[in-house]
Amino acid sequence: MPHPSDASIAKFADVARGYCSWCEGDSLGPDPETQAAGWLARLYAAALTLPYRDAENSDGLPDLPKPQADRAKANLSSFLGRYYREYFDAAPHLLTNCVWATLAMTC
Repeated sequence: MPHPSDASIAKFADVARGYCSWCEGDSLGPDPETQAAGWLARLYAAALTLPYRDAENSDGLPDLPKPQADRAKANLSSFLGRYYREYFDAAPHLLTNCVWATLAMTC
C-alpha cells in the first residue's frame, strides 16, 4: 500500500515539471506575468502538502542542461528586478521573516 505522502510528492513533482516546461519552452506565451503568478501559487500550494524531510543531497541541485538553462534564463529575463516574498515556513504561529526572490534568478 502506498505511503500517504506519496500522493503529495507526486503532485508536487507534476507541478514542478509543468513549471520547468513553461520556463524552458519556446516562449512564455501570452500574459507571462499572470502565468508566472499562477505557477508560483500552484508550486507553493503543492509544497505545503509535502512531508517534512531533510535534504538528501548535500551537493546541491543537479545542473540543468545548457540549452534548457539558456532558454529558461532568456524567457525569465523580463522578470529581472521584479521580486516576490518567499516564506520558508508559512505557519502563521511562527514569527519567521520572509526573503525576497525573483523568477529571473531561479535558473
